[in-house]
Amino acid sequence: GELPQDQQRFLEPKFPLDSGAVRLYRATRGDIGRYLVNYNLAIPEYNELTMNCQIFAADLFSFLTGKPAGVTTSFLKLTYHPHPKIFQKEPDLPIESLSA
Repeated sequence: GELPQDQQRFLEPKFPLDSGAVRLYRATRGDIGRYLVNYNLAIPEYNELTMNCQIFAADLFSFLTGKPAGVTTSFLKLTYHPHPKIFQKEPDLPIESLSA
């Protein structure tokens, strides 16, 4: 990247030591796609400090497995609150937008 090496974030990716089985009753590809769209519509804006890829990954892991997940960045550890229920929140769309 263009940043000095000590400021780059993805030099040593770390993967969780734990994993989990998907514990959803509705877990087809279509269902998972719908959950992802729900989350994206509920939180449409990326924010490096409050809604970023680590938060999304932790929320998705918790939603799929029912297990708690955390974030790895020190400042996010202080402020992260799980949002796994957002995946189930159906968007409030007018009927006309569904037929397009």
